[in-house]
Amino acid sequence: MPNTPPNDAKLRADHAQTGPVHDELSVTVQMNPAQDDPVVGTHIGRSKVLQKIGEGGWGVVYMAEQEQPVRRRLALKIIKLGMDTRSVIARFEAERQALAMMDHPNIARVLDAGATDTGRPFFVMELVRGISVTDYCDQYSLSMPDGRISESCKISSKRSGGCRF
Repeated sequence: MPNTPPNDAKLRADHAQTGPVHDELSVTVQMNPAQDDPVVGTHIGRSKVLQKIGEGGWGVVYMAEQEQPVRRRLALKIIKLGMDTRSVIARFEAERQALAMMDHPNIARVLDAGATDTGRPFFVMELVRGISVTDYCDQYSLSMPDGRISESCKISSKRSGGCRF
């Protein structure tokens, strides 16, 4: 083997004894990208988390599937692990409440909300496919000479937790 350390005889012997088990584990890890995100594949509320689709400063947005009473794809936003301080939770709950009260065709409706078994708040919205706000601004060169629109897009994207679907 190239780049093999000279004192690895014991490692080779150990691998020879347990090789098939290690080989199966390494294949599982390589073929399951959800291993990097412990939330993917779990159930939060009435939704099964399918994949991560966005991330902001303190929140993560996932594509999820409601399984009952109807089956549909949704967006689920949850506070990142370790970001569940009182001030962040208060901002998250304020955002959740503000979105829940909005009724506009260009704003995803909030459909459900709650907290996980560990107390992390979440809310579930309509899944709207499209590009991120910052990509939209860049694509259409939406900026003012002093850059206020571009900066506003970046701030809005951070506040919304990167809500692009």
